[in-house]
Amino acid sequence: MAATNNAVLTKNEEIYQHAPSSERNMPWLHGVEYMTADSAGYVYWKGLHIEHCDSPYESSSAKEIQDLAKRCLHLESLGIRPGTETAIWHWNWMKDLTSDHPWLGFFKHAPRLWESDGSLAIVMAENRLAIFTSGNIEFFKSIGTFLESKGYECDPEEVDCDKLRMAGFDTPKEGQKELLDIVDVPLARVVSLLEKYHVPRDLYQIDGRSVPDFTLDEFEDLVEAVGNIEQLEFESLTSGPEVTSKQHSLVKRAQEAGYVRNQFSPCHSSLTKKGKKAWSRLLEEASREYLKVNEYKIRYNRLWGSWVLHHKEVGVCGEYHKRSKAVEVAQKG
Repeated sequence: MAATNNAVLTKNEEIYQHAPSSERNMPWLHGVEYMTADSAGYVYWKGLHIEHCDSPYESSSAKEIQDLAKRCLHLESLGIRPGTETAIWHWNWMKDLTSDHPWLGFFKHAPRLWESDGSLAIVMAENRLAIFTSGNIEFFKSIGTFLESKGYECDPEEVDCDKLRMAGFDTPKEGQKELLDIVDVPLARVVSLLEKYHVPRDLYQIDGRSVPDFTLDEFEDLVEAVGNIEQLEFESLTSGPEVTSKQHSLVKRAQEAGYVRNQFSPCHSSLTKKGKKAWSRLLEEASREYLKVNEYKIRYNRLWGSWVLHHKEVGVCGEYHKRSKAVEVAQKG
């Protein structure tokens, strides 16, 4: 932990040294080292914006500035970068963290928590989203991607809380007074909420960024897998297409990447807008050039919506729904 703390302190010093000279040369606000303010009332710690005060230079603000400096020192001692989010909005949690707290690595990222009936949503950096339900976890690259997977359409300009409320999420109720947020709840009770949903302490190390993107062949396998699952679910077949564990894993991966909805519907495509766009882009690229296999050439024909197998002496040899099938035929000659 000491190495991490030193790294943050060093980084903050660099930020301060590279701040505009007009900021670095400002006198310490109320004599508090590293605390400065500009003419608009914005208060800084080593050049990092922390808070806004209506009258930062008035003597009545001195105690507030001193308290802010103590908060920043506390954050730096934990290896947390001081800022408005950590020193103000999430301070109720940050103040109870210690260097040996088992959840330090989680709370240092200042997560935002939302709850619905049986599910917990954690909004992380860059609006990435983790949804916990019955011990299972799903990752989404954005709140919008999550809503798309549920069949909702939202205005990108809407604030995050309104977007999540569309899907039934709201502020977790952990004993705080009406209208108060989850950040007003003591840290210990918030930890209990996280443990209730089996949230791992190292969530930010496994936040879904490692989910690999899909190749064109995988997209074709995915569409087939989703079709098989839908056929079994909505036609109530006692016998039908077999859905393999590999196909289930593929669909799960696609849901994590935001390509497939989490709940299938007979009225809506199971591919999200993001999934359709990604697949269409790959097909567009495949239609521009031939794939050469032995003496054959394979290319996607957008007009026909199929893969065309072509031989220089014979001409068109066949059309196939999947590229892998066309490749298989070409390999056999």
